[in-house]
Amino acid sequence: MWGILAGGIGFPGGQCLQAFHAWNPGWFSQGFLSQLDTHMNWWNMMETGFGAVFGAVLGLGLWRNRHLVMAHSTPQEESNLDIRAEWTLLVLYALALACWNFLDFGALDQFADFALTMGMLPFLAVAAGRFWPFWLCLPITLLPIAGKTVRHMVYETSALGPLEGWTFCFVIPMLIALGASLFWAGKPRLEMSGRRYCQFLLILNAWTYGLLNFAFFKFPWPWAPFDQWTSRSPNNLIFMACALGLTAGAFFLRPEKQLPKDCDQV
Repeated sequence: MWGILAGGIGFPGGQCLQAFHAWNPGWFSQGFLSQLDTHMNWWNMMETGFGAVFGAVLGLGLWRNRHLVMAHSTPQEESNLDIRAEWTLLVLYALALACWNFLDFGALDQFADFALTMGMLPFLAVAAGRFWPFWLCLPITLLPIAGKTVRHMVYETSALGPLEGWTFCFVIPMLIALGASLFWAGKPRLEMSGRRYCQFLLILNAWTYGLLNFAFFKFPWPWAPFDQWTSRSPNNLIFMACALGLTAGAFFLRPEKQLPKDCDQV
């Protein structure tokens, strides 16, 4: 319900930015706003506003229900999926996800274009497996985004050569994400506080997607002269500021409160 509320408020809230620009051209016809307008991609600003409001409302909902995110200190239950089955499902799903995003298979597209159908396998695998919750947060979510970055940077714009594009925009991020997921899925890490995992995941994902976005925006360096800014420069500044803020927030989270002996915060 909080997710529905976040989307219901976030999408029209973000669209208000784009609509305000379209309906009030006089505001952007002179002065500093007229100069800024030449470097603004208002569609991106709509998406950025949508994401910011969506994330804020969803975070508020999680915070208000944080007392429910608890787990009693009972012996850890064994996963219902064998490790070989988990890896097999990972490979099959990754192939299906890649084909759906980058190739044209009519039968697969008819099934996957409903979107919810592509979520059923991860939903079941996360509920039954030990590795899948970490894979979904890291390499599976990253796969289509890194792939689209390579497609844009290497094949659509030729901003990067094939070797450097595939290496820095796909292979290295995917290896880091997969390695991190395996590290945190290990039994010693499963016994650690979930707060540490969330701190780590927040920093890793913020900078992974921030840097991929920076490449997708054709490296809009913030110190470039204002007259050399691109239509992506303002968004890039927003993303970098958010990444720094999230990193600072993760580093300076308050120490965990002492919890009853029979439970541990997840």
